[in-house]
Amino acid sequence: MDQAGIAVWVVTAPRLALHAVMGLHAATVLMDHAAMDLHAVTVPMDHAAMDLHAVTVLMDHAAMDLHAVTVPMDHAVMDLHAVQATGLKDSVAGQKR
Repeated sequence: MDQAGIAVWVVTAPRLALHAVMGLHAATVLMDHAAMDLHAVTVPMDHAAMDLHAVTVLMDHAAMDLHAVTVPMDHAVMDLHAVQATGLKDSVAGQKR
């Protein structure tokens, strides 16, 4: 799979679910290097709320390290092991402009 294909796969993977609704401006999701593999990449977004036209996975294809894939978004730095659903929707809604 080429790198452009990987970026598309990450966005369209069936595991794009977390029990929270997150705005695309809400977080920088830094994948856990040790736990991440191409069959277990998770981008915490709720299926129902995700607008595929708004999902932007910004990666430098020339320099992308598959062990450190980053989905750049603002306002917070969140570890995938620490993402909690409780209160996330309300806190994110307050940050949207």
